[in-house]
Amino acid sequence: RQMIFCNEYDRPASYFVEADKDAQPSAGSHTSIVTAGNTNLLTITDIENAEVGSVITLKCGSVNKGVRIDKSGKFDLISAAWEPKKGDMIRLMKRQDGKFIELGRETGATGALQFPDNEATPSLQGGDVFVTGANTTPTAITNFTDAVPGKTYTIHGNGDKNASTIAAGGNFVLTSEMTLGTGKFIR
Repeated sequence: RQMIFCNEYDRPASYFVEADKDAQPSAGSHTSIVTAGNTNLLTITDIENAEVGSVITLKCGSVNKGVRIDKSGKFDLISAAWEPKKGDMIRLMKRQDGKFIELGRETGATGALQFPDNEATPSLQGGDVFVTGANTTPTAITNFTDAVPGKTYTIHGNGDKNASTIAAGGNFVLTSEMTLGTGKFIR
């Protein structure tokens, strides 16, 4: 004789389940879904098992052969095509007619404070998520000022031309130099 016990629990909306590679996302087990890196760029044409009236949040988990949503078919009511970078999210709701409406979009750096352009020693005062400036010259970040010991900060890149770099030395302990281009971040 065997006895099997199973504990079922609700996952909070802030928890994302991973979508299957090379497949349309499914809201069968959860409504917050992070996409996978695919064999080729995947155009999402449907969100399987989405219930009418439920809010679905899709989060881009990979920019290497990731996903996109065209403004057509079941998604012809969204504001524009969604071509996300890693960390970007879109919130959708399924209507009775099977189409999805857009409730909002967020980028990976939404709510971030921006460093001044060309800043080599930016201040971390007043926040914990930042984005580098739109530099006009190559800029190497050599130190962060006003950092609070023990606090975790996230720095997102901004653009690829003249993107800020952080050296693997001096005030930083990294395995190699990092260039904070578009879609890149360090925590």
